[in-house]
Amino acid sequence: MTNLPRDKVEGLELKKLNNNINISSFLKFWGLFILLNSILYFQNYVSLIDLTGWLKDSTIEAGSWTGRIHMLFGKNDYHLFKFNAEFLFLLSLFFFFKKNNKWLRCLLYFAYVFLFVYNIYFEFNQKFYGIIPAFRNDYILLSEVLPIFINSLKSSAVWSYIISVLILFLLGCLFIYLLKILLRFFEKTQAQKWTQISFAGLWLFTLVYTSVSSYKLENQNLLASNWMTHHILKSVSLDGADKYKEIQNSPYEVFLEQDIAEKPNIYLLFIESYGTVATESDDLRTDYRKQMTEIQGRLENKGFSMASTYSISPIKGGRSWLAFTSFMSGIKVENQVQFNDLIQRNFNYPHLVRYFNQQGYQTYRLSSISNVNADSLIPYARTNRYWGFDEWWTYQDFEYEGFQYDVLGGIPDQYSLGYYRHKISKEERAPKLMFFITMGSHVPWYTPPPLLDDWQALNKQQPGKVLSLVGSDLDRYRAAIQYQLELICRFIESEESSSIFILIGDHQPPGMEFQIVDKTEVAATPLHLISKDSSLITGFYEAGLQKGMLVERERLNYIRHEDFYQLFMEQLLKSYAEQ
Repeated sequence: MTNLPRDKVEGLELKKLNNNINISSFLKFWGLFILLNSILYFQNYVSLIDLTGWLKDSTIEAGSWTGRIHMLFGKNDYHLFKFNAEFLFLLSLFFFFKKNNKWLRCLLYFAYVFLFVYNIYFEFNQKFYGIIPAFRNDYILLSEVLPIFINSLKSSAVWSYIISVLILFLLGCLFIYLLKILLRFFEKTQAQKWTQISFAGLWLFTLVYTSVSSYKLENQNLLASNWMTHHILKSVSLDGADKYKEIQNSPYEVFLEQDIAEKPNIYLLFIESYGTVATESDDLRTDYRKQMTEIQGRLENKGFSMASTYSISPIKGGRSWLAFTSFMSGIKVENQVQFNDLIQRNFNYPHLVRYFNQQGYQTYRLSSISNVNADSLIPYARTNRYWGFDEWWTYQDFEYEGFQYDVLGGIPDQYSLGYYRHKISKEERAPKLMFFITMGSHVPWYTPPPLLDDWQALNKQQPGKVLSLVGSDLDRYRAAIQYQLELICRFIESEESSSIFILIGDHQPPGMEFQIVDKTEVAATPLHLISKDSSLITGFYEAGLQKGMLVERERLNYIRHEDFYQLFMEQLLKSYAEQ
């Protein structure tokens, strides 16, 4: 090199320096690309952390970030790395629009932040509800249900949600800053062959993987390419949303024309999150069957007969009102748009409550989920215009001043049921229909209240402890369901009059459906009918339900929530219809 002219030496050194700069920019570009691409799927990496191992035998404070991350993002996902095809596509456009591309930059900034938020939104709905979300449906939920939910929470929990939104905003600003740096490095290397070869290789992988994945590749692929566009397009549409806008000529009108001679009290008890995860998962099945065998023996000793099966809910992990509306109306209600169309425009619909109102029953709806602030936002009058309950008891009606055992009202279910029975015992002895959905097994499954001999003592009890979540999700769920089943068994045992008890789960525990894949339908929940009238219960055996409190999978006959109304009325009229 010393024999070369000075200008050539300087030229070689400059070329070498430029090559080093290009290599550095190339590596920095792809480093930032991998970082930003990984951020779009951050929940994949959260799920690789075994939080339950770290937190065993420890206390997770209610609303803590650690507990919330574990609840929201803990899942099985074997993709160690995913390429986002939309992100790759937008970056590829900069090869063709090298100048005056401000509009393309803005599109990239917006698209990236949108993809980040959408993926959280999508994964949340997949984990908790098992569905692809719909913008129209969730807009209604945000505008109508979220304010009620937020006002039900304690102030500390509300602040945590406000902080979450603020963090998302700051993250959006950070993403835009990182994208600007990424494009700066890209401009320096986009003319280099290695950058072009890298992009070509990624596109080849994306196209091949997309084609092959249509043949149902298993999740164990360590590397994947992912398009979000098809999910986004499904989120824009909402098939069958308006099918209940106007309903005429209901098949259930015929029931209103038939009277029953005997009028037993009817208790419709929805058990929150009581799904087949509790009954059939490998971790919970043994304990469940042991408890149910013991409960069945106690009820038989009191003269009760029982029939059980699994009922397929219209939902999987949340939005209980859709489940019980389907159950009592006899039509499948899958989303908030359908729910609003049904209850706001069909005030004379012949549902279960309306039938018993016509039969001279005093009908009650017990709702202990909210507090005073939230109750002021709930349109009880509008909702009850559809249902027509004679009395709708809300949070303040229970006169509860004891310890709050959860952040959504906190009234123990034993107190709610005891209070109801105490109050109605003083009223005239008209037949009664009572509908109640329990709270003690609501996600995230706080430590259950104590079961006391005197339910009224709960109104005075102040345990002096901080509301907390102890143990894994599965252990907390097990304890919550065991509490509910024992509580309801005691409630049934203490019933003096002839009554019919209908126990039904609203949906699976959120995010746990994977435990019963290949065991039962993923939306199946237990259904039990209990009465001292053995002839009525025998009729349900003939309709396909199994004897007792346990369900054997080998001879299982599913029903659906929306089919219960007709089945129940047919058996009721068969046993009690006026001759």
